[in-house]
Amino acid sequence: MRAVSTRPFLAVLPLLAACAGGAGPGSNGPATLSYATPTTSLTYTQTDTTVMSIDAGGQLIDVVILGDGVLDMDFAPADDGARVTVTWADLDVEMTNPMGAPERASEADIDGPVVFDMDRLGRTELVSEPALEGRARQMVFPKALAETFFPRVPGTPPTPGMVWTDTVSFEIEVPEAANTTRMILDYTVVGDTVVGGRSFLRIDMQGQGSSLQEGNTQGMDFIQDLSGDVSGFLLWDLAAGVMHYQEMETEYGGSMEVSAAPMPLEVSMRSTTRIRLDPGS
Repeated sequence: MRAVSTRPFLAVLPLLAACAGGAGPGSNGPATLSYATPTTSLTYTQTDTTVMSIDAGGQLIDVVILGDGVLDMDFAPADDGARVTVTWADLDVEMTNPMGAPERASEADIDGPVVFDMDRLGRTELVSEPALEGRARQMVFPKALAETFFPRVPGTPPTPGMVWTDTVSFEIEVPEAANTTRMILDYTVVGDTVVGGRSFLRIDMQGQGSSLQEGNTQGMDFIQDLSGDVSGFLLWDLAAGVMHYQEMETEYGGSMEVSAAPMPLEVSMRSTTRIRLDPGS
């Protein structure tokens, strides 16, 4: 039985790393939460852990997805923002469950970059996707990366207690299945914090999310409907205009209907994603 995380890896796969800009070169005004176009490449590392438990009539089936990746990002000026080209320099995704052998995907299964345009507020439009081979076709989601990796920001100077809300909604298709993801997140500026002797702006996030997946697996039609809580935080380097670190957790519950099962199966899922800017960027 195949399971797809609501934040698939490097979509997942949840959301937020940035090259957010300040007030801009030569500006004497206050730094703002808005995106600039970096003049050098940025490298982010990302780790994902997802555990999905399926209650099959009293028998618990645990599906575990582990992912580690390194993403190289190049930026070029574009109308009201930047064109972003993302390449997986390294990738290892493994999905295990007691019903079969482990499934894996790596950067060797990805041919080409993800390219999308992003404006100063973090709104994106997908331009092109790489060709996927093997298990990467079910385990790597370029469109989700373009939609969720960068948080939407207000474009104004941050102040403690400042709040804004962002809604992310998109659909992705994989062989024999389609997934609709929706998240509504509230961001709150907490204030300055010092990590490793450097000052960052901490931004907390909290909200709700949902995932509806429909398809066919092993000759059986299925519908999986999950929803629940999303929480986490960002560390934003306001002086440099980049996101230094992001951590997000999702905790969902719901059900899966399978044509071969006499009744819906209960499903719970917990996922953690951590994204960090490489110190050499």
